[in-house]
Amino acid sequence: MEYVIGDRFSPDFIERRRQDLERFLQRVARHPRLSRTEVFQAFLESTEWNVFKHKHHARSTSQDDSHTGVLDTLSDTLLNAFTKLKKPDERFVVIRTHLDSFEEGLASLERLAGRSKTRMGDLSGDYEDLAVSVQGLGYLESGITDPLMRFERALVDFGANVKDHSASATEQFLEHVHSLLGYSHAFKGVLKLRDQKQLDFEELSAYLSNVVVERDRLANGYGYGMGIGSYFKEKVESLRGGETDMSRAARLLRLDAKIKELQEAVLHAQETSNAFNDQVLSEHDIFRATKRHEMKVLLGAFADGQIRMHKQSVQAWDRTMPSLERIYVEN
Repeated sequence: MEYVIGDRFSPDFIERRRQDLERFLQRVARHPRLSRTEVFQAFLESTEWNVFKHKHHARSTSQDDSHTGVLDTLSDTLLNAFTKLKKPDERFVVIRTHLDSFEEGLASLERLAGRSKTRMGDLSGDYEDLAVSVQGLGYLESGITDPLMRFERALVDFGANVKDHSASATEQFLEHVHSLLGYSHAFKGVLKLRDQKQLDFEELSAYLSNVVVERDRLANGYGYGMGIGSYFKEKVESLRGGETDMSRAARLLRLDAKIKELQEAVLHAQETSNAFNDQVLSEHDIFRATKRHEMKVLLGAFADGQIRMHKQSVQAWDRTMPSLERIYVEN
């Protein structure tokens, strides 16, 4: 929302974007293949990054246009969006289940951290209110005004310490959690792309089977295929006087050519799907290693922040306790 209303140049917003960029670059740098790409090295080293970016984008766009059209890509996407895998690979089902559990855990962490931030803010306000009350009491008790004022300052310091910790450590914790959620969503996108490769193979295989059945029926003298369209087509041909042996032979030749073409396409789709499966499994290993590293950094930083806050609180109370202990109370 800050980006929309024009706060994108504030120091806090720029710092958050810088941290997100740093996490992204660290992920790429830990990747065994992406870290060696020309684009990544140019981003880190080139003094003319914008020029390189535009040239690379133009080159990539021209290569994509030469292979597939926009309409073909759109039709494939719409087709696969309403199609389910006939034989889901158990390996990737398990991976997707683990990703769902991981995201649920991160969402739970996010809720708990947000709740903790709210309560820490309330606690800081309560200590500030208590400090005001102690200050008023110090004005009334002239004999112990100085110790009570020291106690009041300790309460103010403790409340400010709690508030500062909530504003810094908790915010960084939540931002890192959001980053991990985005990382998990991105890997789910890779799994979805893998499913599309398998769908291509399954749909082509089914199409090949239908064409083979149609060729076999025609070769055995049963005419067209078994679908409703084939039924009407066969009736139209019968009304026209039937088909000759020459037309049947021509259809057989066309079907044989289509079968050969489809067999090559099915083989290519199977090889592509298998290669993509291997690549996704390799990427999953990298994802798991990166996730473990970032979770260690995330929880370690949060624990360090808690330790630092409590150490500062202990120091503040240690400075205050001697003055409180010197208060003389008559029996």
